[in-house]
Amino acid sequence: MKKPAKRGVRLARKRRSPALHLVLTALLLAAGAGLFFYSEWPLRAPEPASAPALADEEGEESGAPLYEQVDAALAELGLEPGLVRKTRGVSLAPASGETGDRIVVRVPADLPLTELNLYLCRLVERCGGQVRGAVERQRGQTVEILCEAGQPTLFVLQRDAELHRRAGQIAVLLEEVGQGPARWRLLERFCALRPPLGLALFPEGERLGEVLDLAQARGHQVLVHRPLDPEELPEPEALRQLLRLDLKRVPEAMGVDMPGLDEGLTAEVLREARKNELVFVDRAAALDFDAGSMAREAKVRAVHRDLYLDEVDNRAAVEKKLWELAALAAQRGQALGLGQTRESTLLALEAVLPRLEARGFRLISLSHLAR
Repeated sequence: MKKPAKRGVRLARKRRSPALHLVLTALLLAAGAGLFFYSEWPLRAPEPASAPALADEEGEESGAPLYEQVDAALAELGLEPGLVRKTRGVSLAPASGETGDRIVVRVPADLPLTELNLYLCRLVERCGGQVRGAVERQRGQTVEILCEAGQPTLFVLQRDAELHRRAGQIAVLLEEVGQGPARWRLLERFCALRPPLGLALFPEGERLGEVLDLAQARGHQVLVHRPLDPEELPEPEALRQLLRLDLKRVPEAMGVDMPGLDEGLTAEVLREARKNELVFVDRAAALDFDAGSMAREAKVRAVHRDLYLDEVDNRAAVEKKLWELAALAAQRGQALGLGQTRESTLLALEAVLPRLEARGFRLISLSHLAR
């Protein structure tokens, strides 16, 4: 990498012991890997109502000054405006008389300083600037980054151990839909998403074994998906036999997802779920009885659907639902979104999940969520 030309004053570095130099070298190698990872994520605005994106998908610079882009960029990491204090035309290095912009950021305890440092360096590059130097102070609790992006800018990152980002835990359950070759290609792409997701699969699905292998290799959890027609429900004994056959076809299943059940058949499914130590999917308001209470009485672990993600088969609508799911998780601590294996849902997940994780939200498995 070509080193930036030396100009102006650099922040002084303290003398460090050889052992500490080894530690810092290791951290820099890790930071390099992290910078590559973050370079794959385009800097985007959080929601439609907020500031415009910092760069397009080709990575072209937006042309807006660094000072004006900082608020929107830090919002992508879940930092609220009150945590950022910006001042223009202040002294940056008294010894040299250099002046510029000073941007002080209070950094919550759950956001690593190294991660924020890399993110800001990437932002500076997007604005056509370069980092001139950096220094740690107060035993690593403060990091100062001096950069040149139109004019000198000093970032002061201050760790605040009592602050935490407003985030939560999110689980996503996707039910299989569709038939034919297009279905298989979509399932491959869903399996390629960052785990852990819950995948509710048809027990008679084509190429089921390949899908199961892909899902397990990627760390996703699998459930038996057996939707029933409320107008043609089977007898209890027939349902038991059907479910037992399904579980033989999908021995990897950790749960059962059976929309369309009535109260009597729900009791039958719960008995089989308890016998096989399976998780039951509670669809809540979609039912006219309390399946969650029935699961608790039967001592069966259940997951409660908080929000349908794709009642409208449209990418923008699904993205909006994912932000609503995140708001629920931030409010309640955790939330489960239920969707289907559609193209629009896949594209929305690909776009939004990395941004939610960057903001401090954690994607959890159904096993972790079940209670």
